[in-house]
Amino acid sequence: MQAAVAAVIVVLAGSVGIAEVGAAGQVGHRGPSYADPDSSTSPTGEKPESKLWFHDGRWWGALIAPSGRHTIHRLDGTTWVNTGVDIAPAGSREDVVSEGSSLFVVSRKTSTFSRYTYANGAYLRDAGFPVPVPVSSAEALTLAREPGGTLWLTWEDGGSIWVTRTNGTNHASWVPPYVLPVSGATGVSSDDISAVISFDDGRGPAIGVMWSNQSTDTQRFAIHRNGASDSTWSVETALSGTDEADDHINMKTHNGQIFSVVKTSKSSSGQPLIRLLVRSSSGAWGNHVVAAAAPSNADDNTRPITMLEINPDTNQVYVFMTLGEGTGARGIVYKRSNISNIAFPDAATPFIVGPNGENINDATSMKANASSTSGIVVMASDGSDYWWNKLGGGGSQK
Repeated sequence: MQAAVAAVIVVLAGSVGIAEVGAAGQVGHRGPSYADPDSSTSPTGEKPESKLWFHDGRWWGALIAPSGRHTIHRLDGTTWVNTGVDIAPAGSREDVVSEGSSLFVVSRKTSTFSRYTYANGAYLRDAGFPVPVPVSSAEALTLAREPGGTLWLTWEDGGSIWVTRTNGTNHASWVPPYVLPVSGATGVSSDDISAVISFDDGRGPAIGVMWSNQSTDTQRFAIHRNGASDSTWSVETALSGTDEADDHINMKTHNGQIFSVVKTSKSSSGQPLIRLLVRSSSGAWGNHVVAAAAPSNADDNTRPITMLEINPDTNQVYVFMTLGEGTGARGIVYKRSNISNIAFPDAATPFIVGPNGENINDATSMKANASSTSGIVVMASDGSDYWWNKLGGGGSQK
């Protein structure tokens, strides 16, 4: 569904500090300029995908280099430095997972997967990569890693929700893709998407796939326990009701819980537009209104993504959203709430705003949970420039 253009990041547990302010008349920082041959989608989208990560005391990103190719960049102070390490050709769109010294990158535009290893302050692509992945078409393509090392992908194609995985830790070999063998995984709209996450709810490690089904007004969540056969999945309904589904999903996990920010298809002023869905470790789903539909679409929020900042001392949830619709999008704002009693305020605080009303949209951050060391970095784009800002954190990126 095409509606207001926005991005949402949820940050769990922790007042992480004051947002950095850039030049006069703007909030945050203008990043590198880029030339992108694919104007149909933003280089910082889509909703479930992550372009940033934090490792070895620094923030890193998959950004477009002056050559047009996508390369690994490093945040030094307030400057994104191109390291020259290649990711994918011009026009690609990535989803990135960083775990320890390993970096995993999948491109939905080129249907390729690459693995990198970090050593001595730099990333190097592993021998034998990139390799093709069996994905022919996807609006959004997301990646997750089991604790044992198996990688999973999910996407929507042809009205069905698909998954594939590697043959264990042989990340160069992927099994033939298959449709999720659960109720509701077929007959979805071509505008629907899915997202994958690795989690452990106390009953053992598992892979979870959430997807929207606008045909049935539902958000569903399928679970595959590690070690089970590919045909053994269970399914839960995370949200249902008239106009409760849309193609905006992003997930995080902590202490056995799943946190997913989603968008509804509701449009009347005051109706819930962005919700935070929370799955308890026992499998019960609850939801909280983050933002309501505004009297004017120009003030709506959408495109949610989630991020958890773990700090048991302060226990806060931050939500970042683009304000405005389509070409009227005019920057990133945020709200916050105590995680123990989730209730988001009506008003939002500016987080990334250009000095001349730039069309800043499609926020992204990292897959991992943030910490007091990493803080939170959020990146967005306006069609020609990256924009970013930071909340709290230490490390050498400061």
